[in-house]
Amino acid sequence: DSGVLLPGDAVNYADGTYTITYQTNLTAAGTSNSQLGFVVHRAINPRGAKIRASGSMNDMIQVQGDYIILDGFEIDGGNAGLTSSPVTTGSGAVCYGHHNFVLNCLAHDCGGGGIAANYKDLYIFDSNVVHDCCKFNGFNTSGLSVYEPAAGSAHAVLGFSDDQTSLDIGTFSAAQLADIL
Repeated sequence: DSGVLLPGDAVNYADGTYTITYQTNLTAAGTSNSQLGFVVHRAINPRGAKIRASGSMNDMIQVQGDYIILDGFEIDGGNAGLTSSPVTTGSGAVCYGHHNFVLNCLAHDCGGGGIAANYKDLYIFDSNVVHDCCKFNGFNTSGLSVYEPAAGSAHAVLGFSDDQTSLDIGTFSAAQLADIL
């Protein structure tokens, strides 16, 4: 994105197919865990806005800023029916900020994971469907995954998602698991 979005802004995407030929980075960040603190990218109609990969890339969408919500998209990695030479080898959507939420999305045919988060804290993946992912990645990716969450944190919520591949919520210490449970 252009980086001109401000906390409280929402970008509403109309129905249709949005073809991407290279990784898309969402960098404009929110500032707080409040109603007007997030930057929201939302499909007007659930899964009506389809993001489709059509160029050789690793990850399709990298959520790089903090306090960003990705809501209601279909994320198509472009690998349906392929047995070699994948379009994507990485995740459909991968979060690198904290307080990143991926909600109501359908992620499929991604070479790596469908929806992932790396290195930070407080992720919510809810009401997503993930299928036919992880076929072209040698790093043991999962349909939904949280990899190496921030030290001392254990705030990852993976709820009500229909993941038809596999689930990996990272490695947590006993203290972190106690905080979750």
